[in-house]
Amino acid sequence: MKLAYMAVVAMVLVASAQAAQAESFPLLPGYYEVAVSGGPSSEMRNRCVTAEHLADPDSVLNYAFAKKYRPVPGFTVSNLSVQGGKITYDVETPNSTVHVDGMVSATQFAVKRHAKSKKSGTEIPIMTLDGKRTRDCRHGD
Repeated sequence: MKLAYMAVVAMVLVASAQAAQAESFPLLPGYYEVAVSGGPSSEMRNRCVTAEHLADPDSVLNYAFAKKYRPVPGFTVSNLSVQGGKITYDVETPNSTVHVDGMVSATQFAVKRHAKSKKSGTEIPIMTLDGKRTRDCRHGD
């Protein structure tokens, strides 16, 4: 009886942990002003984020941004966790491994991208992205 009780408790804990990690990506579609720093200079990389982009958080929380969403061949996102306004995930690319962590809400995000070269093993400078929704997207954004 005690063993069965412990098994049920363990299953509930595992299900609770999975549900907590399954929180959806909260950003709303719209036009975002995005400040990018960590490279040779800081710059603004504004973007119109669509519902299609939001299905893949790395397509939004990245320096490179395409108006029309296209998955990048050879890029695999894993360990995605959105919990209590915090986001974290990993990206495997052909040339690097990237760890992303930060905060995200319905109308803003602030993340750091920590990358390491697969070839040399050297750390690539941390890139920071700070974005804020300013309006709905307009035709031509």
